[in-house]
Amino acid sequence: DNLNTIANACSSEPDQPSRTRCMQQLIVATGEFHSTNFLTHSGKDRAIEASGGSSTDPYKAIVYFYLDGGLDSYSMLAPHTCSPIDVYGKYRDIRGSIGLPLERLLEIPANNPSQPCSSFGVHEKLPALR
Repeated sequence: DNLNTIANACSSEPDQPSRTRCMQQLIVATGEFHSTNFLTHSGKDRAIEASGGSSTDPYKAIVYFYLDGGLDSYSMLAPHTCSPIDVYGKYRDIRGSIGLPLERLLEIPANNPSQPCSSFGVHEKLPALR
């Protein structure tokens, strides 16, 4: 039922990549999904919150993602091209059979010349993060 609700909300998108991105955004942005992983239909429209205005007080927030096995962060972003230290080789040694092979990583450039990797790899099924 939850999958159908999200899929139906994105069904008007023009193509599959757009529908997938829409569904990802809804899952990430829906408070009910994150707190219980289950949508409860009340039949009522959401109330529009009044703006709280601006504040000069410092603000901190804790963002908690509970993904019940849905995301292995070491398979989301991995070292790719690194020297003189072979960080990717160490990654594969530690991760074993669940470490992603280079050909399954979408390469992205690193922007910090003081670390050994000139590029990292994003999981092939997360091209939006590239």
